[in-house]
Amino acid sequence: MTAMQHGRLAGKVALVTGGMGGIGHAVSRLFVAEGARVVVADIQKSTEVASLETLDANQVFSELDVRRPDSWASAIQLSRDRFGAPPTILVHCAGVMVIGDLMSSTEEDFRKAFDINVLGTFHAIQSVVPGMREAGSGSIVVLSSATGALTGTAGLAAYAASKAGNAAVTTTAALEFGHDGIRANTIAPGGVDTPMSRAGAAVDLTNFFAPMPIPRIGEPDDIARAALYLASDESSWVTGTVFTIDGGLTAGIH
Repeated sequence: MTAMQHGRLAGKVALVTGGMGGIGHAVSRLFVAEGARVVVADIQKSTEVASLETLDANQVFSELDVRRPDSWASAIQLSRDRFGAPPTILVHCAGVMVIGDLMSSTEEDFRKAFDINVLGTFHAIQSVVPGMREAGSGSIVVLSSATGALTGTAGLAAYAASKAGNAAVTTTAALEFGHDGIRANTIAPGGVDTPMSRAGAAVDLTNFFAPMPIPRIGEPDDIARAALYLASDESSWVTGTVFTIDGGLTAGIH
C-alpha cells in the first residue's frame, strides 16, 4: 500500500511555495504522507532541507520567484510534465518579513513587502486558476499572518500591511472563483518557530508566548495540519475564511 493509494489527499497534485523551509517544508512533508504528489517550490534550493536528495518520487523541486509570472508558468509546466496534471491544490507559504515602524520604514520597505507578499499572492492565484478550472475544482490556501490579517503590530508596519493585503486578495479569489469549484482560504498564524520568525524577532520568543492561553510558540506542523484540512475534500463547504492559529494570542487580553 503506497501513500499514493491512501490518504486524505490521495491522487491530488499540490504546489507548495516556500516549500524548502519552515511551514512550507512541513506542509510538503505532510501532503506527501497523505497521498499527494507535490511540486516543492522555493527561491532557494535548500534551507532547512539539507539537499534535494530528501525529495522522493512523489515530489519535484521547482525554483520559483513569486514575483515573476514566467517563474510560475515554469512551475505549473513542471507539474504537468512530472505528474501529468496541473496542481489543483496551492499552499502559498512564500513570503518575507520586513522590520520597521511607521516612522523608520521606507518606500523601499513597503515595495519589498508588497512585491513578495501581495503581488506574489496575486501571481500565484492567476497562475493556478486555469488548471483548476480545467480540472473542475481546486483549493487555494494562502499563508497570511495574525499580524495584518487580524491586528496591526508596532514595529512591523510594511509586513502587517502586506499581510492584510494578501488575505484580502485570497478572500476576493473565494468570491470570484467559487462557481468554478475553486475554494480559497487564508491561514493567519501567530508566532511560529521558523528561521524567518527567529531572524526577525525583537523579543525572546519563549518568554513572549508564556502568558498566552496555550503558552508556547507555534510549530510548523500546527499550521501544516490546518493546511491539510483546507486542501482536502473535508473542507468542501469552506471558502473565504481566515483561519486563525495562534494559541489564543489574538483572543483578547489575558
